[in-house]
Amino acid sequence: MEDIEQRTLDWKLERLGRWNASEIGNLQKGQLKNGEFSDTALSYIMKVAAERSFNQKLVENEDAMQAYFDSVELNTKAIQWGVENEPNARNLFAKITNIKIMEVGSFEHPTIPFISASPDGEGSEKRAKFGIEIKCPSIQVYMKYLAMFGTYGKQKLFDDMSNIKTSVDDYMVEKIELTKKLEVKSTKTGENRLEWLLSKIKESNETLERLSEMMYNEDKYKANMLLEINPMYYDQIQTQIDVRKYKYVYFILYHPMLANPIQIIKIMPDNNRIKLIHDNVEKAEGIIKMINN
Repeated sequence: MEDIEQRTLDWKLERLGRWNASEIGNLQKGQLKNGEFSDTALSYIMKVAAERSFNQKLVENEDAMQAYFDSVELNTKAIQWGVENEPNARNLFAKITNIKIMEVGSFEHPTIPFISASPDGEGSEKRAKFGIEIKCPSIQVYMKYLAMFGTYGKQKLFDDMSNIKTSVDDYMVEKIELTKKLEVKSTKTGENRLEWLLSKIKESNETLERLSEMMYNEDKYKANMLLEINPMYYDQIQTQIDVRKYKYVYFILYHPMLANPIQIIKIMPDNNRIKLIHDNVEKAEGIIKMINN
């Protein structure tokens, strides 16, 4: 099915009832700390479950299936803008990088059933296969990404780090004072507070270490900004990397009205995020089995 042209009826039918990369972020959206699915995730699971239970005679009826897709798909001017400008973005990327980009269809995960991905193109450089994911947002959203990927975002990161450092200093002062008090008289409340302080110090230092690494690694910084701004896009890209075993994916932002119309961000594999996606798909499959039994 990788040879089927994207956005055609055949392409949509191939993706029916699957955890498609463009939607798979719904499983993580609003997930509770205890791992329970949010209402958004459950709604997505019900949609996938329903598609797997379709009347096969209707699935073979092109008019019926086109009517179904028309009923569930968004078709706004913004989406149409993106569809129309995607080829221009792809061509400009190929011209800038001097790399031939091949358009592709949809791919199934090599080992996990029902996960699929449809990159906006594939290429190769230095014997490394990569994918591209193109977004053509409104000019305001484009500028938001530009700001967060640049000096504005880094200043915000620096401020966040300063605030965390201040908190760690406060925790340390309280820890020292509380430890002295507990040496004189131990109480359950005091011991619990000390345990909490130690966990917060550890957690804050780990966060500082991660943010500090981002400060000096441009690709990692921008990848984390993308995760913060739009987790759906981040999960889409990580699923593409997982399905196609890419070395990386170029996330491309494009708006033709600007003097600098394109932003190119290299997104590397995030094994922790991919594992989270796998775990949530496994849980979602368990729910579907219970529904369809």
